[in-house]
Amino acid sequence: MRENAATKAARYLAEGRLAVVEVGPGVVRAYCRGDGRMYRLGWWRGRWGCSCPALTDRCAHLLALRLVVLEPIGAVEQAAPYLARSA
Repeated sequence: MRENAATKAARYLAEGRLAVVEVGPGVVRAYCRGDGRMYRLGWWRGRWGCSCPALTDRCAHLLALRLVVLEPIGAVEQAAPYLARSA
């Protein structure tokens, strides 16, 4: 059975595949080891982005990052639309 993006994001976190390297005003930078490659991801220029081939703001890498960095400002409310679309 194929994993959906939300399940994969949780697995990436549990396996320690996400490394947040910078959090500051207007920027979040991280790296995530996906299934086979390392991807750059984060928040910059007012939007979420990831270097993975999915080319969407709802990839498993960004979902994992949002679960980590959005907690202090209401992660559940902010991540819910992205998690719902991934199911």
